[in-house]
Amino acid sequence: MRIFSLIQLSAAMIVFGIYFYFIEPLLNENMWLKLFIFVLVLLTLNYFSKMLEGRFKFLDKRIDNQLSVWIVFFIIFIPLFIGILN
Repeated sequence: MRIFSLIQLSAAMIVFGIYFYFIEPLLNENMWLKLFIFVLVLLTLNYFSKMLEGRFKFLDKRIDNQLSVWIVFFIIFIPLFIGILN
C-alpha cells in the first residue's frame, strides 16, 4: 500500500463522516438535494485525488504489507469502537 492510498482512505473517511453526521441530518426532507450533495462530495474527493496523485514523490513510497493491514484495521475499527462507546 502506498502512503498516498492511506491518506486518501483517511480523507475519505473524515469527509464522509462529516457528511453523514452533520450535513445529511439537516436535509431530512429533500432526497434529491441529499443525493446531489453526496455526489458532489464524492466527485470533489475524486478530483483532488487525481490532481495530487503522482505530484509528490514521498507519497509514492510503499508501506510494509503487514503494517498497512494493521493501519487500515485501526483506521476502520477505531471509529466504530468510539461510536459504540458513545
